Amino acid sequence: LLRSEVALPTMRHRPLLLGLLALYAAPAAALEEESDEFKTENAKLRDEVAKYVYCEADNCYDVLGVKRTAVPFAIKRAYRKFAAEWHPDKNPDPRAREMFQKYTNAYEVLSDSTMRKNYDYLLDHPYEFPMHFMRFGGGSYAPKTDARVAIAICIILVSMMQYVYQVQRRGQLIESAKTTRQYQARLKALVAELGASAKVEGGKPVSGKAREASGSAKG
Repeated sequence: LLRSEVALPTMRHRPLLLGLLALYAAPAAALEEESDEFKTENAKLRDEVAKYVYCEADNCYDVLGVKRTAVPFAIKRAYRKFAAEWHPDKNPDPRAREMFQKYTNAYEVLSDSTMRKNYDYLLDHPYEFPMHFMRFGGGSYAPKTDARVAIAICIILVSMMQYVYQVQRRGQLIESAKTTRQYQARLKALVAELGASAKVEGGKPVSGKAREASGSAKG
């Protein structure tokens, strides 16, 4: 009887318990689904951003001399200024074609709203696009100093640091040894030997080193 009395309330409340479980499980499932959708959209955005080279190693905003908050009119005005100055048909400078193409690329990136949004995402999340910055950011460095000279300087500096460390360490060990009982006992024995030797030689005065050792032992 006791078992049936306990089991009957459980059976009666089972729909209520199942309803509560469904109530708690539904938001969790929806949240997980939204998280998966967000991850998918974020991955698609990264793939879209990574398609283009933009201004390669240069910053498109810096190329045109504008801020990231610049309006489209200011970007267009800056591009027209540089394009007129570096147009290959008007500028005899050998770099004119290269410079004109650089300004044109920067303008194409910043004048298109979608492309500019992608480029801003690239600038704000560089850790998500390591290949882009490794590809265009690592090849412009050229060392001005011979590598052998740099290595030799490093070796000399390390050797000097080791020498200074050894000197300091030696001094610390000596000062530490002077405070030990063995050192004090040995110093007293040495002073006694020097005194006895002086007496044997006919009462000659004790040397300055002996007096110095005796004073150090007393101290």
